[in-house]
Amino acid sequence: MKCYLLVLVLAYFQCFSTERLQKLTIDEFLNSTQYKSLSLSPDADYLLVHSLRPVWESNQYEDALWLHQTKTRQKKLITSQLHSNIKPKWSPTGTWFYYLVNAVNERSQSSNNEKYLHLYNIISEETLLIEVGIQNPLAITWGNDDNSLYFISIASSQEDNKMNENEWKDVVQYRQRKPTDSSTLCRIDIKNKDQKISVKITTIINIDFLVGELLLAPAENKLVFTSVSALVENPHDFEIYALDLRNVSLLSKLTDNKVVEQNLQLSPDGKHLFFEINSIEPTGGKYNDKQNALDSIDLTNGKIEHWGKGFNGNIISYTIRSQGGVYILGQLGINVQLYVQQLSSKYVMLQHGWEGTYQLVSSASSPHSLSIAFGHSSFERPFEIYFIEHINQLYVAKAITCGNQLLRERNLPRAKIYRWINSEDDRIIEGILHYPPGKFGCKNLPLFVLIHGGPNAASLNMLIGDYYSWAPLAATEGWLVLEPNYRGTGGYGDEFLKAHASDGWKFDHPQFSFIANHQDIKDRLDAVKILMDMGNITEENKIDVYCDTMDDHTNHLFYGWPERFYILYDEKILYRGGEGPHEYSVPSLAYILKHNI
Repeated sequence: MKCYLLVLVLAYFQCFSTERLQKLTIDEFLNSTQYKSLSLSPDADYLLVHSLRPVWESNQYEDALWLHQTKTRQKKLITSQLHSNIKPKWSPTGTWFYYLVNAVNERSQSSNNEKYLHLYNIISEETLLIEVGIQNPLAITWGNDDNSLYFISIASSQEDNKMNENEWKDVVQYRQRKPTDSSTLCRIDIKNKDQKISVKITTIINIDFLVGELLLAPAENKLVFTSVSALVENPHDFEIYALDLRNVSLLSKLTDNKVVEQNLQLSPDGKHLFFEINSIEPTGGKYNDKQNALDSIDLTNGKIEHWGKGFNGNIISYTIRSQGGVYILGQLGINVQLYVQQLSSKYVMLQHGWEGTYQLVSSASSPHSLSIAFGHSSFERPFEIYFIEHINQLYVAKAITCGNQLLRERNLPRAKIYRWINSEDDRIIEGILHYPPGKFGCKNLPLFVLIHGGPNAASLNMLIGDYYSWAPLAATEGWLVLEPNYRGTGGYGDEFLKAHASDGWKFDHPQFSFIANHQDIKDRLDAVKILMDMGNITEENKIDVYCDTMDDHTNHLFYGWPERFYILYDEKILYRGGEGPHEYSVPSLAYILKHNI
C-alpha cells in the first residue's frame, strides 16, 4: 500500500510541476543560442566558443566569440562580429589566438577597405591587428611558432572582379574560368624588439585553384591544404595537396577520389593528416551513396588508412587525442554518441554518456592534459557546451555555457522513437514522435508530418531552436509530430542510405539512368498508416499538415526543386507563392492558416 501511495504522490508532484511551467512560445524558441565551433587551448586552461543568436532589432545574427576560463568558469566577450568562415585557432604555445571580424564593421577603419587579421594575447589581453589586403583570407594557419602565420586569399584584384562581374552571369560564360578561381599564399612574420612590434608579409606562391583549409605539418616542413570550387560538379576539384616549403615549386596531390575532404587535423607526431570524407553528388555516372567517414594519410609515404572500424553509422566530427588516436562523434539512428579509437586497426569504443546528440568536440593538444570540450542536447535538454577533464566524466559533465537556460524553464513536449515495418520488403524504419506537453502517449491527436532534408541527413534526439529543427515547437501547439528517418537517411549504414525501391515517379530519361528507384515516399506513407492502425489518428483526421523541405535525398537526385510554395488543404490550393522556392509571404501564410485550417 505504501508503494502505491508513493507512486501516486510522485505522479501528483510531477503533474503539478509540469502545469506550473510556462508554455514555450515561438519567439522564445527562435531566440535560442546556437554554438558553431569550439577550440580548447593546448593546456585546456581556456576554451574559445563561437555562439550565434538572432538580433531582431537589427535584423541580423550576432556571431560572438567568447573566451572561457575552464577552471574559474569566467568568460570574456572577444567580439560580437566574428567572421564565421574562419574558425579561431590557438598558437602553438597557447598564448595567442587569431580571428577575423566581419568586413562591414571594418569599413570605418580604412577608406580603402583593408581587411585585418586579429591576434589576441591572453596574457596582456591586447589585440594585434595585421592588415592582410582588401579581401578576407580563405584560410589561415599558424607557423612553427607564435611569430609566424600563413594565409591564403583570392588572387584577383577588385579591378579584375569588376571587369568580370557582368560576364559571369551570362549562361554561356557561367562555367568558364573566372579571375576569382585562383589563390595566393602568403607568410606573416612578427618581430617584437624593444617592445616594438613589426610585421612583414611575404608572397610565397600563386595557386591555380581556390583553397578551403590550410594546415602546417612542421615535422615534414609542408603546408597541406584542400582545393575547393564554387561549382560542385567535378569531384576532382575537391582534393588535398601538399606544398614543400623547402622548394615551393613542389606541389603534390595527396588524394584522388570522388569525395570531399574537410576538417584537416594533424596527429600528435605531426606525420599523419586526418580528414573527414563526404560523398559528392555526380553530374553523371553512378551516385556515390556513402556515409561520412574518417581517413588519415601518412605524410611520409602517402599511405591512406580508414578509421571507424566496426562502426556502421555516420561520422559527424572528430578530434585528435593527445595520447594518440581520435575521439569520434558518430551517429547511429537518432543518437550521436562519443567514441574512442586508438589505432586504425582497432575497433571504435563507445564512451557511455547521456542519450541524445553530441555536437562539436575539441581536445587539448598537450600530452599532459586529457581534457575535452563538447556540445550536447537531447529531446528535453537544450544545446549547451560542456567541459570535462577526462573522458570518464561524461555522465557528470557540467555546462560551461547557459545560453539556452530559458528552454529548461518551459513546458517542453516529450518524444520517443517510433518504428514500423515497410509493407513490401519488411525493412524496419524508424523515426521520432513528438507529443504535445502533458499528452505523452495519448491517442487521436492531430498529425503533423515533418520531413528532414538531405541527402544523408537525419532527424535526431536533440533540442535546438532554429528554423529547421522546429518539431518541438509544433508539438507545443498541440500536434503529434512525426519525423520519419526514411531510406536515404544517414546513420543507418550505407545499405540503408541507398536502398530505394520503386514508388512510381522515377524520371524516364537516359540522363537519370544511373539513379536507382527509391522508396522515400513509400516509407513515409507506411508510417502514417501504422499510426492510424494504432489509434494515434483517426480516419477523419489523417494528416492535418505535411511539411517537406524538398531538400531530401529524393529531390537532390532528381533535381526536384519546387518552383513555387503551395499550401494544399482538403484537395484545394489555399496558397500559391511566387516563382522560386523561397518566394512567399510569411504574414500571408499565417493569415491563411489561421482563417482556413
